[in-house]
Amino acid sequence: MGNPKVQVNQLGDIMFNKQCVEVLKQTSNITDTLVLKYPFTHAVSAERNVIVKIPVSALDSTEFKDIGFNHSLNDFLNLIALFGDDAEISQSDDIITIKKAGTTSTFITDDISLLTQYNIDDAQNERTHQCTTVATFDLDVDDIDKLKKASSVLKTLTDLNFESKDGNINIYLNNTAIMNAKSNSYNIQKSAKTEKEFNLTMLMVDFAKLPQTNYEVEVKCNENAKKNNYRLLLKSKELADFEIILGVTTVE
Repeated sequence: MGNPKVQVNQLGDIMFNKQCVEVLKQTSNITDTLVLKYPFTHAVSAERNVIVKIPVSALDSTEFKDIGFNHSLNDFLNLIALFGDDAEISQSDDIITIKKAGTTSTFITDDISLLTQYNIDDAQNERTHQCTTVATFDLDVDDIDKLKKASSVLKTLTDLNFESKDGNINIYLNNTAIMNAKSNSYNIQKSAKTEKEFNLTMLMVDFAKLPQTNYEVEVKCNENAKKNNYRLLLKSKELADFEIILGVTTVE
């Protein structure tokens, strides 16, 4: 069974409504540690090569104080799941209480002062937006699903490349350690608007953690750096202001 797609429906009137929980559940594939904030949360992977911007206020109309999860986000979401839909959830200092039909549970959250490296703001997103856009293309749920399935079959191809060539973007499985040797292959070609040619790579294991939704992808380049520094900026087409920054490496 696939993960639920990131989407936005009518705002709920309870804390941690179904839509909010679904998006957080998919984000937890990237990191189980974060500081949950209202109206925006920024989640970062342990390797700091994936940053997710979540517009919490577009999912949940109930404002709350900052909440710390130190390797415990999945535990919290799994606890909520035990209560099903429409549970009553409240916050008091570092304790979250969940109630429904006579059943009650409390969950103790973590000290935010100990989560400094995960307590990030919008600065990286702002810097990425300011970089030059050298290509744009669409990345759909079907593309992501196909690449995940192909990777599970072609297990030696541990990398994923994004290559700009002849006005298209070729997204293909690769193994940079054996790239000059004969190997299996899997490639998806996407129509694109491109300003320059490039070949960028990332680990497929990181790509496989992406929330399943339709994205517009902007290839960002910091042309002021000594060596062109690239990032992929993924913007959800279903949920406004939901963004992901992916760190990539240039293939020489």
